[in-house]
Amino acid sequence: MVARTRLRRALANVLANATRAVGPDGHVKLTERADGNTEVIEVVDDGPGFGSIAAGHGTGIGLQITERMLAEFGGRMEIERHSGQTLVRLLLPTLADGRAAGGAK
Repeated sequence: MVARTRLRRALANVLANATRAVGPDGHVKLTERADGNTEVIEVVDDGPGFGSIAAGHGTGIGLQITERMLAEFGGRMEIERHSGQTLVRLLLPTLADGRAAGGAK
């Protein structure tokens, strides 16, 4: 149960960053898919706020914590900036039963 809670916090942190970045007129898109033996969760925002952080020399403390939480389960986080959008990708290894590490479905 602790693992599931930590994964929820990691995703909630990424979503909170994205929704703050877009402001009242922006958009946030969340997608989830399996890619081989990896569960992929992507959060895309079109706001200037988070994009400015991601394009800089590092991430905020919340995203550093998120990276550490994902690493506990063998996962990682990638941040990309393309055409005025920021993409945050969370990658978690899947278990033999098809669930993502840490109990995420």
